[in-house]
Formats: sequence, C-alpha cells, structure tokens
Amino acid sequence: MMKILFAVICLVVMSITPFFVKAQMNGPCAKSMLLKMTGATGYVAIGLLGVRLSGDGFSVFDMVLLGALIASWIGDLFLHSTKMWSIVVGFFGFLSAHFFFIAAYSTEIAVLNPGQSFFVPWQIAVVLVLVVLFLVFSARSGFSFSGIIKVGIVFYGAVITTMMCKAIQLGYSVISAGVENAVVTAVVSIAGAILFCISDFSISILMFVDGAKKNIPLKMFNMFTYFAAELLLASLTLLI
Repeated sequence: MMKILFAVICLVVMSITPFFVKAQMNGPCAKSMLLKMTGATGYVAIGLLGVRLSGDGFSVFDMVLLGALIASWIGDLFLHSTKMWSIVVGFFGFLSAHFFFIAAYSTEIAVLNPGQSFFVPWQIAVVLVLVVLFLVFSARSGFSFSGIIKVGIVFYGAVITTMMCKAIQLGYSVISAGVENAVVTAVVSIAGAILFCISDFSISILMFVDGAKKNIPLKMFNMFTYFAAELLLASLTLLI
C-alpha cells in the first residue's frame, strides 16, 4: 500500500506541472500557488515515505536530506510572489536547501569512505569552470542583472554546482562500496542533482533574459526538470 502511495504521489506531482504553468502565465495567483505547493508538499511526502518504506528509521542522512526538502518547500512558497522581500526569502530558502543536500551527501560519503577530504580537486575545478562558463553565457545572452544580484547568482551557482559534484561523488562512493542497489542509488542521486542544475539554469534565463518570461515551453521545461529533480533526490531516503 505504501509503495502504491509513493508511486501515486510522484505521478500527481509530475501531472500537475502543466496546469501550474498555465495557471501562472499572467502572474502568481491563488490557483497557481495551490498547485505549486501541492507539488512541493508531494516531494516532502516522498522523502518521509522513503524513510518509512526503508524500515530503518531516521538516520542522520535522512534527517539532513529532509531538511533540504523542507528548505526547498519554503523556497517554493516565498518565490511564488512578485514582492522583493518574499523573493529574497525564497532565494535563501533554496540556497539553504543546497547546503543541506551537500551536508547529506557528505555525511553518507564519510560513512562509505572514512577520512576522505571534503575538498576534492576535480570538484573545485568543475565548479570554477561551470561558473566561468555561466558568466560568459550570461554576458553574451544579454542577462539583465548586475551588482549585488549578479554576485548572489554567481554564489548560488557555485553552491548548486558543488551540490551536483557531491551527488556524483556519492554515486561513485555507493558503487565502489558495493552497497545494495548501488547502481540505482547512483543514477538517482546524480540524475536528480543534474536536473536541479538544469532547472535552475533555465529559470535564470526566464528571470533575467528580456523576452524570455513568456516562453511557455521553457517554463514547462523548467518545472518538469525541477519537480523531477526534487522527487529523485527525495527518494534517496528510500535507497540510502
């Protein structure tokens, strides 16, 4: 029964995405808020159900990952607004979520590979390269941000890229340690993190490129990749 509920929630979250995009075409409204927060509550529920289905109780990994999901939920709530203070709170909600994700992955990596340093040379290189590529792309694509906003976006980009690198490291760690369902766990963690990065990149285009705000296909792409990412990462409570 619990497994069926797990699958149904995932299906519902992904199914409401086009209705949410349509509802908020002319700006945030009560209907779009309801749909978006239904999806957000869905991925938190998946995280909780994963703990229940695993039968192992709440581990440190589970609690920190659930912290990431709750922070994302807060981000979804406050970013669905046109008020600057609410957008700022939402931004910090998602920034906090990525720190929680990094902490969760690092906790499990430390269990699987004791003594390994948090700072890994290839990860630092990847973060630097991707941040530079984003800056080049944003300059050539006419992104309309500057000053403190640009600094915040670049910092956020470095954090989410670090999250992706740690997810890749976690995937490698579970495979090398030979844990149960290692390949599935690796694929889920890596795919979820990459989709999150892709989603955030697409939303940066929607927010900061003139003329992109009404791009419905891009909005659909953004929300599908976002909810898919959250559901995949939430399901790690079941796999780890």
